[in-house]
Amino acid sequence: ASAEQPGYRSALEVTYGKTADQLEAEWAAYLPAYFEGRWQINAIYAYDLADVTTLVEQGAYTDAESQLTEIIGLLEATDQAETLAQAETLLAQARQGRAARAMADEARLALLADNYPQAIEKGQAALAAYEALDYRARVPEIQNYIYRAELGQAALAKLGDGERLLDSLRFFEAERHLTEATSLLQALGNEAGAAQGATLLAESAWRQQLIVYALIVVAALLLVVNTMRRLFNYFLAEPLEMEFTT
Repeated sequence: ASAEQPGYRSALEVTYGKTADQLEAEWAAYLPAYFEGRWQINAIYAYDLADVTTLVEQGAYTDAESQLTEIIGLLEATDQAETLAQAETLLAQARQGRAARAMADEARLALLADNYPQAIEKGQAALAAYEALDYRARVPEIQNYIYRAELGQAALAKLGDGERLLDSLRFFEAERHLTEATSLLQALGNEAGAAQGATLLAESAWRQQLIVYALIVVAALLLVVNTMRRLFNYFLAEPLEMEFTT
C-alpha cells in the first residue's frame, strides 16, 4: 500500500510487525550511517569477486578472463581501487592459466606427432606455469606427456646407435639396440620410427646372409685353388718319377 492509500500504516504493521512511526524512526536513525559508507555494500560499489575467484581456482581460465574483463571496466568506473587491484591480479592469473593450458595442449600434440623435444619443452613450460598458479589438476597428465616423450627420445637415440653398430658390422650389439628401440617405438605409437627399426633389422639379417654367402664363396674358391695346386704338384712330380725309373 502507498502513503496516499488509507490503511497503509496498518499494512506496514502487519508486514514488519512494527508501527509506521517505529519504522520511520529506525530509518531516520539509519540514514546517517548509510550515507557515511554503508551504501558501498551493494553489488555495484562493493563488488564481490568470490565467484570469479572460484573460476580461477578451478582452472576455468577462459570464463574467468571473460568475466574479469567486464568486471574491471565496472570497477574502474566506480573507482574501487582495492577491488580493482584484486581483479587485475585474478585476470593475470587467468591469462597465465590459459597460456599454461595452451602449452599443455601443444605438448600433447607434439607427442602425438612424435616430436619428442618439443613435447618435453612445452610440457615443462606448462608444469612451471601451473605450479606458479598452485593448480595441480593437470600435473599428472603433463608429467605423463614428458615421460613418454623422454622414452621416445631415448628409443630414437638407441635406434641411431644400432644403425652405427650395424655399419661397423657389430651385428649382435646392433640387433640388441635395434630390437629394443623398435619395440619401444611400437609401444609409443611411433609408426615411422618402428618401421625404420624393422628396416634396419632386416638389413642386418641381409648383411649377415651376404657375409655368409661371401664366406662360402671364399671357402669354395680356396678349395678349388687347393685342389688345383695339388693336381699341379701331382702332374709336375710324375715326369720326374718316370725319369728316375728309367
